[in-house]
Amino acid sequence: MNLPRVCMTVLLLTSGSLLFSQSTSSSSLTTGAVLSNAWNAFSGGKPVHSIQISGNASSQLGPDSQSGSISATAATDSTISLQRTTGTGVATEIKASTNGVFQCAWTSADGIQHAIPQHNCWQPVPWFAPFLATEYGLTPTNLGVTYIGHETLGSQGVEHLQFQTVVGNAQTPANFTTLVQAASTADLYLDSSTFLPVVLRYPTHPDQDANTIISIEVRYSAYSQLSGLTIPTHIERAVNGNVQDVVDINSALSN
Repeated sequence: MNLPRVCMTVLLLTSGSLLFSQSTSSSSLTTGAVLSNAWNAFSGGKPVHSIQISGNASSQLGPDSQSGSISATAATDSTISLQRTTGTGVATEIKASTNGVFQCAWTSADGIQHAIPQHNCWQPVPWFAPFLATEYGLTPTNLGVTYIGHETLGSQGVEHLQFQTVVGNAQTPANFTTLVQAASTADLYLDSSTFLPVVLRYPTHPDQDANTIISIEVRYSAYSQLSGLTIPTHIERAVNGNVQDVVDINSALSN
């Protein structure tokens, strides 16, 4: 039995500036202030160019469940890798860059590689390391972020940031630009007191249908200091409201 594919997303990190957009909000916070507070909460403001997390993971896909180990890496050159090992074998997922063009693929436990369609390769925030998106000095010029404002999730006060990958120019077809922006939208909710990520929401899609939305919600808790970074050691990833992946992190390395 093959491992269920984890829809890996990755932050597109290069040297450059960040596209700021400010929405109307009752809060006096600005986009820059929220990002700065979040970066400080994560690493004390120290630049983190790559991070590797490892731990245990379990997956539930319908009646099938699997558990084992996980190792995942995101780097400032925009490459990522994820490896999951269970009794049935090793499954991987990667995002690679060739001359600035990104390609995503996953390999099942039987060793067969499968291409991930481009519309599922545009997400800018890695679900296992959303804090990287707050390092605005390291994010690319085509990563836009808007501070939506102060909101409430359940009884918890949060600060809502929205990220989008911005592509094209005046000659780019409008429908393509709209598709990329919709497929790359990521909503990150930070705890209003700590500015640490609480929830990440983003869409993914069936391989053959970029217009049908599959809703992903990732929840972060049990924050701990690992290698000088404040990391959520418990992550739950829900697909259309059903928890599919649970990750418990026990180590993190960065440079």
